[in-house]
Amino acid sequence: MKYYAVIDTNVLLSALLSKNEDSATVKVLDAVFEGKITPLYHQDILAEYDEVLHREKFHLHEEAIRIVLDAVRQYGVEVFPQPTGAVLIDMNYLVFYEVAMEKRDDDAYLVTGNQKHYPFRNFIITPAEMVAIIENNIMTEILFRFYLSQAVIHSIGRLCCFKKESLSYPFQNYLLIIH
Repeated sequence: MKYYAVIDTNVLLSALLSKNEDSATVKVLDAVFEGKITPLYHQDILAEYDEVLHREKFHLHEEAIRIVLDAVRQYGVEVFPQPTGAVLIDMNYLVFYEVAMEKRDDDAYLVTGNQKHYPFRNFIITPAEMVAIIENNIMTEILFRFYLSQAVIHSIGRLCCFKKESLSYPFQNYLLIIH
């Protein structure tokens, strides 16, 4: 499954500075390169990424910055959000929030290490929560396929179709059920 996410600058910065390849921020950035996360961006977000990642105090290599910015452009989706009227503690974060809000119909997330800068909403999550969502979905799919294969192997019953809405999590994305 692919997830849409606005990735806050602090997540990218932390991933690039991390020496721990198992950190949640590194895993979020890896998920972009692996095609599990489709980054959502606006030109103002790209400008902030560029400005912050180029700050001399971080000592990031130009090549690393270029690769990350190119990946966001290449694998991401540019979004032109409508104003939400939201008032944030720091209005510099508004574009991140509005891009995520614009794509909420696609279940977009806003991944940040600074949740205090945003209103409390279930789609505004930490990098660790994003990783857990991705990993939980992978395990759910693996388990579903295993159970489905077992049902097919052992079933002499019939194949039934259900409406997607009538299924409960974690199988709500699957329409075929074997009895």
